[in-house]
Amino acid sequence: MLDPLVKLYRALGKPAINNNYFSAEVIYDSQIRETIANFRQNHTSLGRFEEISVDGKDVTEVEIPDHGSRVNVSVKVVTGSSSKFYPTISELISKNPCINNGSCPQEFYLIENDYYTNDKTIAPCMTSLNKFCCFVKHLSHLAQYHDNKDSTNKGINLVFIHPDDSGVQNTAVLNIKATANIVEKCLNLDLTLLNELCNNNQPTGMHHQEKINIFSSTIIDFIDNKGTKLNELISNWGVFLDSYNKNVQTYMSGFAFHKAKREVAEAEIAISDQISKVLSDITTRVLSIPLSFAAIAALIKTNGFWEGYFIVIGIFFASLIISQLIANQQKQFTRVCKSNKLIMSSFDGRRETYPKDLKDHIDSLEKDFERHQKRVRRTLLTFRALSWAPIIFALIALKFMIDSQP
Repeated sequence: MLDPLVKLYRALGKPAINNNYFSAEVIYDSQIRETIANFRQNHTSLGRFEEISVDGKDVTEVEIPDHGSRVNVSVKVVTGSSSKFYPTISELISKNPCINNGSCPQEFYLIENDYYTNDKTIAPCMTSLNKFCCFVKHLSHLAQYHDNKDSTNKGINLVFIHPDDSGVQNTAVLNIKATANIVEKCLNLDLTLLNELCNNNQPTGMHHQEKINIFSSTIIDFIDNKGTKLNELISNWGVFLDSYNKNVQTYMSGFAFHKAKREVAEAEIAISDQISKVLSDITTRVLSIPLSFAAIAALIKTNGFWEGYFIVIGIFFASLIISQLIANQQKQFTRVCKSNKLIMSSFDGRRETYPKDLKDHIDSLEKDFERHQKRVRRTLLTFRALSWAPIIFALIALKFMIDSQP
């Protein structure tokens, strides 16, 4: 933990550090005494006192006095630990290749910014660095391949791969090499999209994988078209987001178009099936009409009044039953027409967003439905009228039979 060394350094007024040494002369009070004594006794792994003198008296090797006016301190800082002091953010970045992988050192102190990683207030330079590391981690997560060879000097390469329509794989390589200038540009970087795409808690979200593929395709186009480097990608991140959003909208429009085509096709099949069912249900019942006409032939051949009378009664009930069955089918067809009209009206609010060929197909479907509807209505009305034809002919035949009798 660097905390004791940072407290000592700050207590001494943050003097300059040269060759891992710093020295200062400050007012000697109880607080500085306690800080010096605590560090010398418990934290020799962080550094050592080269000199401690109170009011000109050397107390480096003895117990420091309780009282005094001024204290002069010289400290040598141990640099072997991974937790250390860095003069500037540039030094921190250049000395830690892990930043190229999106991993920031867990503990350090920046002299130039007077920032320690355990401070409650985060320095702007650290906000930029944390965003850069998050940015790189997300890109690494979305990239299909990582090339970490010689990552110390040249950074790492993220390889994005996406097949085109012909099946050929398009690739682009983005080199990640952190510099102070690049990190500084990340201060206001919008990471919302990357956070959403890399959210492991919702990997099954709607079109989640498709959006990842669109991201890869967009970044490939963005890099290939301009020869974009990391610095330029971050500088033009807003432009990249616009390109990505347009590509997503294009995909979603295509998806919605195919979905609409499927819905229209399903509606067309449903309407046809319902109308066909109405006609098929009545077909077998209409076949009873010719049988009634056969009964008229038997009526003509009969010689007795009562025998003919009962045949006429039978024909009447047959016509009545067939007529009622057709009437029920007419009511059923009216309900089918209302239902189908409701189905077609569901496309009205979205019709203007559809391509011309789909709108024309819907218009054609509506016209065909209206024509088919009129034809079926006429057919059912004709069948209902024909259902009464046998009884009318039977009555005429009965009348001729009565008139012909002596």
